[in-house]
Amino acid sequence: MKHLIQKIQDKRKNTSWENYVTDLLSWVPMNFYRNNGQVSRYPDTPRSPKILANSEFEEIRDTLCEYGQDYDAGRDFFDQFAELFKQVPSPATIQPMYRVCEHVYDLKIMDSMKRK
Repeated sequence: MKHLIQKIQDKRKNTSWENYVTDLLSWVPMNFYRNNGQVSRYPDTPRSPKILANSEFEEIRDTLCEYGQDYDAGRDFFDQFAELFKQVPSPATIQPMYRVCEHVYDLKIMDSMKRK
């Protein structure tokens, strides 16, 4: 195991920041949507939570426990979870990443142009 960890560390030492970010972001497919004027991982649908700017979310973070509700064993768990999910605000999770996302997008365009 130590050999594998050392191999990964040696590779990352020689990897540029742009290649590292491109590699890291390509591991998991993500979809981004414009929701409530923010870039979010949730589409603007009735099933989505209320999306707040990160600064607004930070202001209310301490009040999130107030959204808690008692579990009703006589009702479907997933119905109750969906109700709670829609009530609790979520941050626009990628707002601080605009520059990185634009940079990675530019890199992918440049990479696709090199392949042609």
